[in-house]
Amino acid sequence: MQVPEKQKDEPKTFELYPVSPCEGTNSYEYRREWKAKGTISVGVLNARVLCEILPEFSQTAEGNVSGIVKADVLIDETGKVLEVQVKNQLPLLQKAIVRAARQTRFEPYMLRGDAHKARGIIMYEFDSKGGVQLYKFKRSG
Repeated sequence: MQVPEKQKDEPKTFELYPVSPCEGTNSYEYRREWKAKGTISVGVLNARVLCEILPEFSQTAEGNVSGIVKADVLIDETGKVLEVQVKNQLPLLQKAIVRAARQTRFEPYMLRGDAHKARGIIMYEFDSKGGVQLYKFKRSG
């Protein structure tokens, strides 16, 4: 009796979010000598963006959206986003921000030569004409 050959089980991949156009742009690949040691809280992350993906949304679908929206994010030791939370009442806008934030890449946080996960905020600025950009802090004087 001949036993059938086992078929290779190919790993299944489940993609919840589209692959980021930022893939491969992060020159900070995780290195074994970096010792990941917990998570640090860093405040606003906008200045550490290496590859920026902006939310795509329809102004007509959401009404007149303008102002600043904050997203709480957790980034890993290589600058990839692991978690996103948006506290906003507009569900379609919230989904667009989560999708964009997950694809954005950041400069990793190094502390005394060790890579760390970092928790912080991304701030998006929406204008009434349908434009969106990362919020840029204005210097006074």
